[in-house]
Amino acid sequence: DDTFDCYYRDALEVVADLLSDPTFADHLSFVPCKNYADSERTNRLYTEINTGDWAYETQVRYIMLLPDGATLISVILSSDKTELTSFTGKRSCYPVYLTIGNISKHVRRQPSLRAQRLLAYLPTGNVDETVMSEAKARRLRRDLFHHCMREVCCSLFEPAEKGVLLADSHGVVRGCHPILAAYVADYPEQCLVTCVRYGEACPRCDVLKAHFDQDLCGELRSQDDTLATITYAARLPAREKAAVLDAAGLNGVPNPFWADWPHANIHAAITSDVLHQLIQGVGKHAVQWLIGLANARELDARIQRLPFAHGLRHFKKGISKLANIQGSEHKAIYAQLLGCVHGLVPDDAVRAVNALLDFIYMAQHECHSDTTLQQLTETLTEFHRLKGVFQQPGIRDDFRLPKLHMMQHYVESIRLFGTTDNYNTEATERLHIDLAKHAFRASNKRNFAAQMCRWLERREAVFWFATYL
Repeated sequence: DDTFDCYYRDALEVVADLLSDPTFADHLSFVPCKNYADSERTNRLYTEINTGDWAYETQVRYIMLLPDGATLISVILSSDKTELTSFTGKRSCYPVYLTIGNISKHVRRQPSLRAQRLLAYLPTGNVDETVMSEAKARRLRRDLFHHCMREVCCSLFEPAEKGVLLADSHGVVRGCHPILAAYVADYPEQCLVTCVRYGEACPRCDVLKAHFDQDLCGELRSQDDTLATITYAARLPAREKAAVLDAAGLNGVPNPFWADWPHANIHAAITSDVLHQLIQGVGKHAVQWLIGLANARELDARIQRLPFAHGLRHFKKGISKLANIQGSEHKAIYAQLLGCVHGLVPDDAVRAVNALLDFIYMAQHECHSDTTLQQLTETLTEFHRLKGVFQQPGIRDDFRLPKLHMMQHYVESIRLFGTTDNYNTEATERLHIDLAKHAFRASNKRNFAAQMCRWLERREAVFWFATYL
């Protein structure tokens, strides 16, 4: 009998507003393209979303399906639950953001330009677990998420197939087809969105947990196959249903929100996440592995003795006992770590971390080519070859880490959607400050979701008035 409130805008109106915003008039692109670094066209370049394979292949596929002049609108969604209070109350909100890949990535990364729009606040109310099992409560939360997302996104479903006339920022009316291109999220959210079991399977490919430690990239999951498996399992008795879903690594959400979104493949839309997978993920693990191998006191002493440098944090107490480390602090550690562990750990450990750091830095390039993508693949292969040096009691029993496996998909994501700064969660995490935390502080902290929406509407009205006054 519990009720949950979901606050949202019409998604099609948000897309239309982004498309017609004169701020982006000089930063819109509607034509997929292939750029090359050489005149022989052997070394392709990847930057914006429209330089990747997804935009090109989707547009080519549409030539046979849609009328002449159809315009592809690449919809990028992101969602992430965030805490609004630090120590008391456990207040949280669940924002969903929307932008379009037709806008240049350097514009989308600037919060002040408002190229990322708040689309919805999903329900965050707790399910009463006293009247149901924990498994049933988890299932209810998953179903609630997909039900709300379906309501939020449903206005885009019909235009994706039939098109809708929208004016761009130059006043040109286009036959637009808004199609889901990318869904930006961390790993738990990726599993929730794709109906994949958390920690047990990859949301992009068919690799299961048992093979997460291998230098292996499986076959891309198909949205149609996922829906067919869920539908088939729903007709089976409980024990057989569980076996079918276990084998596929799925959780069996009966009606995913993306099921009726034409031309979408939610598994292909799952993108790489530099912040959580690399900077706060595998890189963080590697630091702990090195501390486990080295003499922690000596490592801290070496870190402390490093000279001060402009723009680089100095860890005056070392790094072995740091807690609640932020992304910027992780980056500062990686910049100083490699030279400090030389002679403290085996040479293979230094080489392994060197390969891993090379991968982390190269994955963040703002322009990639076929050559750099090949180098990215080689550095990952080198890390897998050497990672066994960390497999020791008290350091690491195995490497079945979802974040380690997700590194296999970086080259694939870059070829599909351009460089990782097109879809890094670091940009959407920043939006929580303006579109969630500041709005919460302006409320009276009771029934705050409606007050947050009202405050944001007024703030937006003031912004537009000041812009066009």
